[in-house]
Amino acid sequence: MARKATTLADVAAAAGVSLSTASKVLNGTGRASEETRARVRETAERLDFRPNALARSFASGQSELVGILIEDASEIFSSMVLRGAERRLAAAGLATLILDAQEDRRLRSQQVRALDARRVDAVLVIGSGPDYPYPSITHEISCPVAYAFCTSDAATDRAFLPDDRGAGRIAAEHLISLGHTRIAHITEGSEYGSAERSRGFLEALADAGLQPATGAPIAGDWSKEWGFRAASDLIDSGAEFDAIFCANDPIAYGAFAALRSRGLRVPEDVALVGHDHFLQEPKWRRSEFLTTIDPDLTGLGSTAAEFLIDPSAASDTGTSTITPMLYVGRTTVAPTDGPPRTNADDLLAVIDHLI
Repeated sequence: MARKATTLADVAAAAGVSLSTASKVLNGTGRASEETRARVRETAERLDFRPNALARSFASGQSELVGILIEDASEIFSSMVLRGAERRLAAAGLATLILDAQEDRRLRSQQVRALDARRVDAVLVIGSGPDYPYPSITHEISCPVAYAFCTSDAATDRAFLPDDRGAGRIAAEHLISLGHTRIAHITEGSEYGSAERSRGFLEALADAGLQPATGAPIAGDWSKEWGFRAASDLIDSGAEFDAIFCANDPIAYGAFAALRSRGLRVPEDVALVGHDHFLQEPKWRRSEFLTTIDPDLTGLGSTAAEFLIDPSAASDTGTSTITPMLYVGRTTVAPTDGPPRTNADDLLAVIDHLI
């Protein structure tokens, strides 16, 4: 026999308050002491009270539904932004309707119309990165709109991006703090993210009175094959270097393979920093092998969702960046305890990344 659902009256009776007070506390309206609010909320949680969303919607005039329009749900970076946004909206008691535009302009237009027809309370657009400005939909829909992991082509729209420039600066400052002064930089070179990481990296070097070991960044593509080839060429060039900042983790793993194949120890001979960190997800699989910069894409999604929950807490227009985080691994700081690291240990760490 199905368990009878807990009602608001049950919560009010168990908490020793009136039905009106219980309703106001759980809806975040009206006045009540902090002690009363805490007691009502604790009682609602203990009794597993689940408000009727439809009734609440009629009462408030809001759907309590947020539309998320993602340009490409299969893209790994975008999916991490989505994860952060979903978690924050769920924590606020809001449901989400997720639509994947599949990089199809016609499908995207249909989905915008569908979201407007559903009378969602807000829309979060998740793009495919800052290199691809999103066609603004703000004027096409009658609710607040925010853009995450992209900008829109309307300067007045609210957008949230990773701080790639800050990531480059953090990488350089970490290596400099460890005493490295001949730092090379292997990057992609043509996209916004790589250009901004290089910019921050070069600025931090200049602030310390340094220049890149090769005079300028070494540009190619995003692949581990490029990382291997670029590091091999760097060794063959005879340039003196004691560290490398790579624009992403695949480049860093390729560079690591090249260094080890030439008998160079990491980090004793050459320290190595990457960028992305998601390649070491989930947490239980992290080897703490590669030192890398995490752009905090889940945090980016959460921050964009927070803006839609409470737009008054932030600027209404413009672009905000999310502070990246440094994760220190064995490629810049060698372990000082435990058994000596072997070639097999390093190989297993790389395999862990690849799978």
